[in-house]
Amino acid sequence: GQSTLWSRVPGGEATTVLETPGSIRSVTLADNGDQIAFLHAPPAPSDEDAENGDRSWSVHHWSLSSGGEPRLVAAAGTQGIPSGWSVSENQSPSFSDDGSRVFFGTVPPATPPAELSELESQVDVEIWHWLDAQLMTVQNVRVNQERRRSYQAVAHLEDGGRVVQLAHLDLPSVQVPHGGTASVGIARDTERYGIESSWESPNFTDVWLVDVGTGERTLIMERTQGNPSLSPDAAYLT
Repeated sequence: GQSTLWSRVPGGEATTVLETPGSIRSVTLADNGDQIAFLHAPPAPSDEDAENGDRSWSVHHWSLSSGGEPRLVAAAGTQGIPSGWSVSENQSPSFSDDGSRVFFGTVPPATPPAELSELESQVDVEIWHWLDAQLMTVQNVRVNQERRRSYQAVAHLEDGGRVVQLAHLDLPSVQVPHGGTASVGIARDTERYGIESSWESPNFTDVWLVDVGTGERTLIMERTQGNPSLSPDAAYLT
């Protein structure tokens, strides 16, 4: 179908930001209201593709000061996004507090399900090993969460929209403090302590700093049960 996005300032007339075939989703305003970010996908080739979520999503940005057509910020193949990865429809774009950055999610290529033999398809059994990082009950609860997981990326609007991938498969969660304005993000990796999480609380974690400008990561703490926080000028960690 056709999608239309409007903008209106107080006391003014509505301005058409974008009129396009396909879908517009997750429209987000900057704090001062002068910028918009949103997801867009072209029309699905078929109803089946639409139901299965087989759409090519992209991130777009529009500002009141520049007007005109929204600009493409990120899509599959954009420099800075890992090869084969695409924009996630499950994470809404968000602005940093100062409006200079847009954060969004990316996803790796989907892994096709393994083909089961006739015998395997008839057997309903769950196999858990004592060295699994998560109990089977936990795995079952988190399976849908993992399918919808997205990995944080950022577009630097004041640097031509340059995209930097912050989170990866081996470091899936990165938070950028102070409303997304800090120069570094904090990432925590609990994967290698997964077995111990069954009896340790709080869980052990490794702490990384991730450079928001380059994506470079630095391991700063190992096997800690603390919850570090960043100083306002990103010079200290407590």
